[in-house]
Amino acid sequence: MGGIGKTTLVKSIYQSSELEKLGFERRAWVTVLRPFQPTELLRSLAQRLVKDSPGKKVESILGLARSGLSTMGSEELIDKLKQDLTGKKYLVVLDDLSTTAESDSIIKNLPINNNGSRIILTTRFKHVAEHCSKKEMNMHNIEGLTDRDALELFLTKVRMDGDESELKPDLKEEAKIIINNCDQHPLAVATVAGFLSARPRNIIEWRKHSDHISDHPRLEMILKSSYDGLTYHLKSCFLYLSIFPKDHDIRYRRLLRRWTAEGYSGATRNRSNEKEAEEQFTALLNKSMIQQSKTIASGKTGFYQVHDLMREIIISKSEEENLVLVLDDHVTSHSKDKVRHLVVSKRWSREKKNDMQNIVDVSHIRSLTVFGEWRSFFLSKKMRMLRVLDLEDAKGLQDPDLVPIGKLRHLKYLSLRRSFGILNLPNSFGNLLNLETLDIRGTCVMKLPATIGRLQNLKYLYAGILPADEDDIRSSVLISTILEEYRGYRTDPKGVTIRTFVSYIMLFVTAWLRNLDVCGVKVTRGIGRLRSIHTLSIVNIARGKALLKNLKKLTQLRKLGVSGINKNNCKELCSAIAGHGRLQSLLLRAEGKVGLEGCLDNMSQPPKDLKSLQLYGNLVTLPEWIKNLEILQKLSLRNTNLKADATMEVLGNLPMLAILRLQDNAILQLQEELQNEQGEENELRNEQSEENELRNERSDENEQSKENELQNERSEENEQSEENEFRNELHFHPRCFTSLTALEFISWYDLKSVIFEQGATPKLEVLLVDHCWSIDQGGFIGIESLATLKEVSLQGEYNTKFKEELQQKLHMNKAKPNLKIL
Repeated sequence: MGGIGKTTLVKSIYQSSELEKLGFERRAWVTVLRPFQPTELLRSLAQRLVKDSPGKKVESILGLARSGLSTMGSEELIDKLKQDLTGKKYLVVLDDLSTTAESDSIIKNLPINNNGSRIILTTRFKHVAEHCSKKEMNMHNIEGLTDRDALELFLTKVRMDGDESELKPDLKEEAKIIINNCDQHPLAVATVAGFLSARPRNIIEWRKHSDHISDHPRLEMILKSSYDGLTYHLKSCFLYLSIFPKDHDIRYRRLLRRWTAEGYSGATRNRSNEKEAEEQFTALLNKSMIQQSKTIASGKTGFYQVHDLMREIIISKSEEENLVLVLDDHVTSHSKDKVRHLVVSKRWSREKKNDMQNIVDVSHIRSLTVFGEWRSFFLSKKMRMLRVLDLEDAKGLQDPDLVPIGKLRHLKYLSLRRSFGILNLPNSFGNLLNLETLDIRGTCVMKLPATIGRLQNLKYLYAGILPADEDDIRSSVLISTILEEYRGYRTDPKGVTIRTFVSYIMLFVTAWLRNLDVCGVKVTRGIGRLRSIHTLSIVNIARGKALLKNLKKLTQLRKLGVSGINKNNCKELCSAIAGHGRLQSLLLRAEGKVGLEGCLDNMSQPPKDLKSLQLYGNLVTLPEWIKNLEILQKLSLRNTNLKADATMEVLGNLPMLAILRLQDNAILQLQEELQNEQGEENELRNEQSEENELRNERSDENEQSKENELQNERSEENEQSEENEFRNELHFHPRCFTSLTALEFISWYDLKSVIFEQGATPKLEVLLVDHCWSIDQGGFIGIESLATLKEVSLQGEYNTKFKEELQQKLHMNKAKPNLKIL
């Protein structure tokens, strides 16, 4: 049965720390997509074996880039799988199998090693399970929730936090009837409760819905009734999600920007388009029509999915209304009139150039979304009404492909995110006068065209060679994708020019020297004419003070990201930032040994509404004004080399700080000062030793020997004591960080231990430790006393003893937090 929790159960096992003890050398999770394509499933499995298997993340991704898996045929992939898995202990999960043919196409190609390797599959169909496993003991049939768990889920989704005491007796009985009509099915219970959460909480309303469910008891009908109960606007927003493939992680900001561009969230007297879109998204989430998928490092969920069963409903509805057409292998060559949204699936053959015109009348489409390989014929001169062009993660895009885009006068949303083949934007982009969102983050664009100042309606400009925020895969993806793009150029000589080759080499070297960090784009003076801009991130100011003068003119700025800060421009930068009373998010980055040190002290009026602050670069001491950021909710520090005690005192007293990310030596112990003290003590000890030697010349040799031995022992004790002082420890003191819910340590190689004293971080829920190699020397002290802790995530290689001790401490914690090995 779908929606019963099969995938959730298996995923909890797959991510469990207990799995580490079983010693799997290779592992992979693959979801079976429809329509079923054996070769693509083999390819996905081979790729996941590289990405998911134990080892250093960068090495794994580089290995994937060099492997050539993206161009292999079926037989080559089978040989590759056998080569990689033979003799190794592996774990493979095949999620959502529907037929025995699907299972056979994979399982028969996996080697039988007789060494404890395991294959786990999930399926809605009993005959598939029986075909794959002849032993009944290996099959697990998941049933519905217990009465108690079902009621708790219902109350949570109806927004009563699982508390029965708030529920009147008549409503409690009606809730039990609803749960029984749903057969304790988790998805049905959650969906119905989510629907009721927005309705009046009375017996008449609940009984009316209960009666409707009892008349239509099948799960599909229950889910359909929840869809039918949506308002007109929510139905439109929900059907829009059929654009995204099955199991695709939908990025929150991407969806909201698209909604606003196409008019799915109209502004009201009291709310802007953006606020209305956020309200609609929250409504769908509260009604359990969409669900969280991937949790990002901060503990905040920036990605969402539609459950398979709900997705089947919205696909059916969108096809009925000619709303969305997905070009896939099963699409027939008959014309559809006035389709609003066209999607090119990565499984649709790129050789069907002539078929595209026969399948759909492109003159009516409002959005074009491409997954997989790009082809220039996807864009047509007839697409005059296009408002959204979403090419995020599309492969094969090159500069010449962008020229026709400049003719799409009605375009409001353009995303080229992570299209690494793009080096320059054409001047014709200045003709996109209605453009509201331009997303070129993760491309190789290093300079914006001079015509960018014409875009008077532009609100969101996302740029930078590398991803800079938490909802993107981290920097190691850059090199792998560049290598993949270059592989494409090597196989297609027509795509190679000297300029392209040199640009890629420069980019590669720049990224490497920057330690794979963010790199802003250079902008022209025309940027000052973008009076509607809300988000401008990330721009490089290293060689342009004129830009800083223009920044003062951008009075609508809510989010700003700046790189290239130095001693020559920091005063003007502080002056420009001080004038922005609406600024809510600020990223500042400086390179070199000097970094940000002394650069931020001149800010007389820091933005009072600042909620997010990211500082990258040597800082040593926090600016005084940071302690006055009373509504700051998120702080990210990277390579700032701050003094530990003073920094923790300031940060610990920020009243609303909820998310703290510390990365790459963000905070350091005062080791240099301790070493200076040690040197002074050693000099004093040497002077005393010389005096003692003069005295001891007149003493007995035996007495001198004994005294020297005693001095040596004391010296060793002092050295041991001083060595302990050098341990790079981070202390969280009582009654500090009172609002902190998420704490991250990323690539902090010298961090040896973290100490949570009693009463510290009373609201902490999520702890992430990402490639902090030395943390297994001291570990987390006091973690067992964190009363609200829900999840600890480890990413990277750590010794077994550390992980076992951490697991023991978490077992001692009354909150019973989960330990995830990523």
